[in-house]
Amino acid sequence: MAMDDRVVALLLCVAVSACGGAGKGSAHTANVPPWMEPLPEMAEQTAVAALHPNSNWSSCAFPSEAEKVDEAFVTLQALVGPDGKPEAVQVVKDPGFGFGEAAHTCAMANTYVPGVDEAGRRVRAKTVPFRIHFDRVQEPPSPPEPRWQQVQEQP
Repeated sequence: MAMDDRVVALLLCVAVSACGGAGKGSAHTANVPPWMEPLPEMAEQTAVAALHPNSNWSSCAFPSEAEKVDEAFVTLQALVGPDGKPEAVQVVKDPGFGFGEAAHTCAMANTYVPGVDEAGRRVRAKTVPFRIHFDRVQEPPSPPEPRWQQVQEQP
């Protein structure tokens, strides 16, 4: 059965406590991949950025390292500039097999709704943590070839 490497991306906002990732006070080590770097601390953030409703998450590439994995969830958080473009994305929870890096790349290519301050101005803000669902879609089996026999004409 042939596998289709399209990714069905399902975005779910999750509570910070459910993300299980690095928060304030987490230790930083030099061998942390760039997509796992914590987002910069911000002074008293009241505005929250959001996922843009027209973002195309279905174009996220399925990692080649995940040959035998059919499904994975990656939890991310983005720092979004006033223009709606991501300035940084942190992978909060990575299942491995290249999914964290693939989700980071995809999140950096998308646009977001920037935060808005009390005066109604667009401001730099973080999103709440969100998840990308990678799902290797299996093609339904093709129907069997019709079987037929040639009928011999009777004289």
